[in-house]
Amino acid sequence: MGTIAFLLIAAGVYSMLKDVGKTQKDIYEYLKKKTGDPNLALLMLSQINLESNFLRSRVFRKCNNPAGIKYVGKWQKRYGATPCGRSPEGDHYARFPSLRKGLDAYLHLVREIYGVGTRKPVSTIQDFLNALRGWTGRGRSYQYSAFVRFYNQTVRML
Repeated sequence: MGTIAFLLIAAGVYSMLKDVGKTQKDIYEYLKKKTGDPNLALLMLSQINLESNFLRSRVFRKCNNPAGIKYVGKWQKRYGATPCGRSPEGDHYARFPSLRKGLDAYLHLVREIYGVGTRKPVSTIQDFLNALRGWTGRGRSYQYSAFVRFYNQTVRML
C-alpha cells in the first residue's frame, strides 16, 4: 500500500476515533467506565476486535460500527443510525453518527438484549460466548479458539 493511501486511511480512522479516543486503550477505558467491570470491558473489546479486524474493517471505519451491528429501525430512533452497506447476508449494517453512538448501541445490545453482565453473569470467555449465543446467527456462537486468539492479542495491545 502506498504511503499516501496509508496516511488517508490513518487520518480517517483518527477522525472517527477522536470522539472516544484514538486507541484500543481509549475504547477499553470507555467500555470499562460504562460497564463498571474491567473483565467484561476486555471481553467486549475482544469481540469488537474480532468483528472489526482490530478496528480496520470497512464497517468500523465508514459506519462508526464497532461490532458489525445490523440496521433496524430502533437504532435510528435511539442512536441516529442509518443504513450503511450490505452485509454478506444481504441486509444492511447500521451507520452511527459517531463512534461513541456506535459503542453505546453495542453496549445496549450486549447488556440489555443479550443480558451479558446483567441477567447472565460473566467471568470467563466461555460465559461471554454462551451469553452471546446467536450473535453470529442461527443460534451459533463464535468458535472458542478463535475468540481466545483475539482476546490474547487484545490483552497484549493494552
